Amino acid sequence: MKIASLIPRGFVVLNSILRLVSGYGGVCAIFMTLHFWISVVMLLLTMQYWMRHEWWGQVLNTIPTLLGFSIGGFAIFISLGDHDFKKALCHELESAAEGTPTTFKTITTQICLASLSQALAMLVAILANAILADCKPYLNQYFVFAFNMVGYWVFLYSVCFLVDVIVTIFNIAEMNEKYIQFVLGKGRKK
Repeated sequence: MKIASLIPRGFVVLNSILRLVSGYGGVCAIFMTLHFWISVVMLLLTMQYWMRHEWWGQVLNTIPTLLGFSIGGFAIFISLGDHDFKKALCHELESAAEGTPTTFKTITTQICLASLSQALAMLVAILANAILADCKPYLNQYFVFAFNMVGYWVFLYSVCFLVDVIVTIFNIAEMNEKYIQFVLGKGRKK
């Protein structure tokens, strides 16, 4: 039984997020990515910063621009190529196993998850600003440490994920170029 089937219909957003994670390969696939591990290493290297400073200001100043870039990257992806190129991205190869996501869905999932991680980083920073800025002396020090660690890691992860999106956009452009060259090559042979 899938987790998504247990969620009531009213929770459309949560259901969509679970479908996105599933389309990416599941939670295990997220932990196996290079940008996940780079963000963990960066978290350890920046420990002195997020433990002692109000890191959420950096996040709130940075993430809106990055989120705009991700959404712009998605718009580029959707608009790139002609109708036949998009059809080619949406059709699975005959040899592909049933249930294997198409290239179009894989790229869409990747860009949407990057945008989602950026939005999550912004939400956590807003919470940090509201909770930690004024109430830090009254909170348990382990809670403050965990909140700072998780919050700053989500930010680093979303930035590292953005690098993956940039590479994906470049790969799409290359795929489109090869497709155009293929189509032009077929036209010359006639």
